[in-house]
Amino acid sequence: MKTCKKVRVLTQNNEDFEWYPTTDEILSAMNKDLHLMFTKGNLSRSGWDNKQRFFNHDWKRDDKGKDKYTYQIYTFLDVGAGDGRVFGAINGENGDVKIDKLYGIEIAQSQADDLINRDVFIIGRDFFKTTLIDKSIA
Repeated sequence: MKTCKKVRVLTQNNEDFEWYPTTDEILSAMNKDLHLMFTKGNLSRSGWDNKQRFFNHDWKRDDKGKDKYTYQIYTFLDVGAGDGRVFGAINGENGDVKIDKLYGIEIAQSQADDLINRDVFIIGRDFFKTTLIDKSIA
């Protein structure tokens, strides 16, 4: 759905509370940061207790003998998930990041319904009224 149509639906449903679109530049920076966290930030190496609860990595060699790493994030929460573009765009710098379970907080009912239909588990509708401490990450 085009952005103008999404805004029109939100406005018609009186759900256009705040609109902060995530740009391609922001998504590119997020992917680059994820890639760097795994490859340079020691997240995939030893030293952080219980790291396997949150992510994992795998290493293989491709057909040309080049090292190929893939990184798996078990759960990912997007606060203010909107139309879900972050979920669809997070894949690391080289397509090396995969996310297993998607969670969101989204106040607009039409957006939340769309996310639910796309297998995003909505843990709350209003960030300021959502308690995260009692939520399981598994």
